Amino acid sequence: MTRWRPWSRERVGLPEERVATALATGSQARVAVLAGDDASTLLGRLRALAPAAQVTVLRLPLSPSELSGRLVGEAPYDVLIDVAGGPDLPRRFAAVSWSVRGGGTVVVGLPESDGRRFFERLQTGEVGPAAGLRPRHQRALLRGLEGVSVGGDWVVATRTTEALAKLGEDTVARFLADRPRAGRTLTTVPGETWTVGSPVTTSRPLPRNPLPTSFAAPPAALREYDQVVVMPGRASWLEGAVLPESFRHQLRPELRNRELQELAPEVVERPPEPQQRLDGVWFNLTSPLPHHFGHALTEQLGHAWGWAEARQRYPDIRVLVATMEHRPLTSWELEILEAAGVPAELVTEVTEPVRVERLLDTTAMYEIGGFVHPGLRRVYDDVGATLAARATTTDLPARLFHTRRSDKRRCRNRDDVEAMFVDAGFTVVAPEDSPLPDQVARIRAAEVVAGFAGSSMFHIALTGGPRHVIVMTHEGYPAHNEYQLSALLGHRLDLSVSVPDVPRTSTGYQRSAFHSDFVVDPETEGAYLRSLLD
Repeated sequence: MTRWRPWSRERVGLPEERVATALATGSQARVAVLAGDDASTLLGRLRALAPAAQVTVLRLPLSPSELSGRLVGEAPYDVLIDVAGGPDLPRRFAAVSWSVRGGGTVVVGLPESDGRRFFERLQTGEVGPAAGLRPRHQRALLRGLEGVSVGGDWVVATRTTEALAKLGEDTVARFLADRPRAGRTLTTVPGETWTVGSPVTTSRPLPRNPLPTSFAAPPAALREYDQVVVMPGRASWLEGAVLPESFRHQLRPELRNRELQELAPEVVERPPEPQQRLDGVWFNLTSPLPHHFGHALTEQLGHAWGWAEARQRYPDIRVLVATMEHRPLTSWELEILEAAGVPAELVTEVTEPVRVERLLDTTAMYEIGGFVHPGLRRVYDDVGATLAARATTTDLPARLFHTRRSDKRRCRNRDDVEAMFVDAGFTVVAPEDSPLPDQVARIRAAEVVAGFAGSSMFHIALTGGPRHVIVMTHEGYPAHNEYQLSALLGHRLDLSVSVPDVPRTSTGYQRSAFHSDFVVDPETEGAYLRSLLD
């Protein structure tokens, strides 16, 4: 391999001129250097250019996640210099260049031909094949750079887009250690792997819908952060990073939030600075999908477990709920929060991003299709008991059927199905026709609860103990929540699984199949249901 001298003005003088300009920030410049071996010559030139610069040297190789975690602690940088080379240089550049502030400079050494064609395409504004890079991420890279120059042994570019790194539950501890003023962990509930002990049957095999025999619930932390922006959709961020509580699916390899514009797998574009400010201490109980009963019980209450301790630490704390203009808080949402110990007078609703002085937030104890933490059982039991105590109904049937009126996932022979259950002694109700306390009182009094899969069956989280649960679904709707909630409460669960009108063709989410109508076939699923009712 040809040896080359990093930072050689005899070869190319442009990098030194561009870097010198970037280092003249009027304050202590921050520089990151990625090097595979001795970088003493380069560091000497940097010291000569900017004696007061704060230089962070990272020795490669490092895994992509470790490199990202090391960089984000001190980002954004005024200058990032990568002289490590290697075949993964294009992919690495696409990831680490976002660590530079808007107007900052990225410099890459090209010892031989590593990635030269990739950088030449960037210089001419082209998008082409590059190992490990998706076209949309290459396009984002092009939009976020200007003045890309490839000459001799160097690539130099100016960053134009401000970016934020995504923090996961596995990287936030390092970030807070590197930036103690950003926030801190107040308490952690240990993770727990637990076995599903309650019985479950299905009317047909479910090759695309796994029913795990155990759940590995990760640790859940209560954290506080300073100077945080909270957005509708549960996105929250501070300078340099998106907080891990922003992501509904924390166990997936790629963290996503639909309110954030992704630039790279681990990076999003920094949203505009909000105009509204809120002083004081706030607890985040924003739902990722407001005005939706199922998501309120799972993904909103899944964060409520830390409220009691937060209020003990900060008696004047208030609850922040970021909603959307077309989906304001409803009375039943406030009832759920109040049953979780949050009085309505402590709830502040915003419909636009807002920056708060101090924010307390929790790791979710519930992930749809992923896990449920046993610690959430106490929240559900308290909410269920509190709501049921406010009920006024005396109609408390032992056999209860929750029907579904939504235009999505319609059962096209619903009348026939309901008639079968009525003949078996069930009372058919539409839960939304009754006040929420009455809904909860009925389901807690029932011995058997049946119904169509979806939000109208999520009440099974609030029974306070095991019941017999019968759910009618189809193969395109995996009924993750009905299964997870039944496992947590210890319900016996019987799943009638029909064939959707729109077939499901893959293991992943397929919107058309997910919302498809279906028929409960009298000869197959019908026979299965009759066997349960006899």
